[in-house]
Amino acid sequence: MTLQTCNASDYNQHWQKIKVVSGTEIYRFQKRNATGYSIDGNGGAAEGQLLYLWDSSDSNVNQQWVLNNIDSTSGNKLAIDTAFDDGTGHGSYPATNAIDGSTAWSSRWAASGSPVNLTINFKKPVMYLK
Repeated sequence: MTLQTCNASDYNQHWQKIKVVSGTEIYRFQKRNATGYSIDGNGGAAEGQLLYLWDSSDSNVNQQWVLNNIDSTSGNKLAIDTAFDDGTGHGSYPATNAIDGSTAWSSRWAASGSPVNLTINFKKPVMYLK
C-alpha cells in the first residue's frame, strides 16, 4: 500500500468499514472495488508493522482496527482539516458545511445520487491497530 494524493473519483481509494466485534468499535476496512481484500497490519498486530492488502477475514487480528471516540467530552479533540464530496453535493449545501461548527439547518451537507461520498481529512490519524 502506498499513500497517494486523495482522489474521490479513484475507487482504488474507497474503503468499506465493517464491524468485526458486536458491541465494540472494532472494524476492518475492506476495499470497495475488491471486496475479498482488507487492510492488514501484519506481524500479530504488533505496532510499527507494514500495511498491505490480504484476504478479508473478521477473525484475523491483523485486520481489526479500533476507532477511538475523540471528542470534547473525552478530553481528546481531533482537528479537522478539510471536507469534500465526490461531486454529488448540492450547490447550496457544500461539503464544507459539514465541518463549519454550525448546527443550523441551513449549514448542512446534502447530496443526491447513490452512492454519495463525503470525505473528511483530519490533521492527525484516527485509526489505531488493536
